[in-house]
Amino acid sequence: MTPRADLLLELMPGMSFRIGIPSLLAAFLMAFGACAHVPSQPSTPTPSAEIPGSYEGQLVVAQVERLELNVHEESLSDGSVIVSSVAAFAVVSPERFDTLLFAHVKGHPHIGDRPILLGDAVTFVLPRNWRNRDLSLDELEGLAFVNKGSSQEP
Repeated sequence: MTPRADLLLELMPGMSFRIGIPSLLAAFLMAFGACAHVPSQPSTPTPSAEIPGSYEGQLVVAQVERLELNVHEESLSDGSVIVSSVAAFAVVSPERFDTLLFAHVKGHPHIGDRPILLGDAVTFVLPRNWRNRDLSLDELEGLAFVNKGSSQEP
């Protein structure tokens, strides 16, 4: 039998316990050694996934992610306020965007006679400078529902 290396730790007078050196070393490495392997933050920021501007002016496919009724307010010079609804679209094709496109409309959003519902897939021409503008649903040129079973369906 080989001699065992133990360490006697006394926490308070009369309260001590014996721990094996290999166990103490393993606990120490697990507690402090893992911190040495945590990847550090890069010193130069990596470019975030930017929304490609090259799709502006092109036909995109989007899915209706949010519908909020009577949340957009526009104050007029005479003191009156126009309240409208907002539809949020997630562009999914030709490439998925991380940012939603918001468009407001008076009343419930609709295309023709059909109301726009959550989850609907639509197509439209992506407006130029769309992230920096207050868009109305009328400004989404060519806005149409995606036909079920078509190649444009998300």
